[in-house]
Amino acid sequence: MVKLSANISIMFTEVPFLERFARAADCGLSAVECWFPYQHSTAQIAEQLERHELDLVSLNTPPGDPDNGEFGLAIFRERQNEFHHQFELALEYAKSLACPNIHVLAGNVPLGAERGPHKSVFIENLEMAARLAQPHKIRLLIEPLNAADRPHYFLSDQDQAAEILAQLSTANVALMFDAYHVQMTEHEVLLQFAMHRSRVGHIQIADAPGRNEPGTGAIDFEAFARSVAASGYSGYVGCEYRPSGSTEASFAWRPQFEAALRGVESSAGENDARDNTGDEP
Repeated sequence: MVKLSANISIMFTEVPFLERFARAADCGLSAVECWFPYQHSTAQIAEQLERHELDLVSLNTPPGDPDNGEFGLAIFRERQNEFHHQFELALEYAKSLACPNIHVLAGNVPLGAERGPHKSVFIENLEMAARLAQPHKIRLLIEPLNAADRPHYFLSDQDQAAEILAQLSTANVALMFDAYHVQMTEHEVLLQFAMHRSRVGHIQIADAPGRNEPGTGAIDFEAFARSVAASGYSGYVGCEYRPSGSTEASFAWRPQFEAALRGVESSAGENDARDNTGDEP
């Protein structure tokens, strides 16, 4: 069954980070995700997860130096050792917090540089990281980011990510399908999801444009919910949006979204039950 998680790096920002776990639980959520938890110890985060009966389902690798425009190090050959150390930090957090997914930030392509050499380094680093994560049953995620928000980011569309995934020799790397970035880049969210469903390891949602809660933009989220449920996806859908008001009030869209999910899941269950009745052959 598909469930919702909340990205507490962008939601519940009315309170400090360690207080956001309680807010998420109070909203009836069973899971959270975040971008960069590294300012807090694993013990502090584990205490919040346990106290509020939450799972942590995804975190990002460190971005490098964001003050100098960095957003990941995985595409730079001259910084492979630094990426290795940063990935080991992310892996330690994921292991300690029973987090099943690590989003590997690729990085921004320098102005005037060709993408080809960066692609080969990205693949090398993903394979190295995937081998380290595999014994712990941790999956890596890669995510295309739209050019309006991240104009120099290496990954910009679903086809590019699919091409990279096809070239990997490791199986524990998947696509992070973010409906907001897809709408901003390719516009056809349902079509893109259908095309790339087999590669999807995690889903995130926000409406577009604006990156606010569902119902504030152009995406038909009830149709998307039906598509997700019908596809057999059974992971989490991460709420990764900027609430237009208070975070709690921003969940007004949730009943319709979850009803659309349940409607398809219930129909599928009834069909399975009917398929399993009748005389033995």
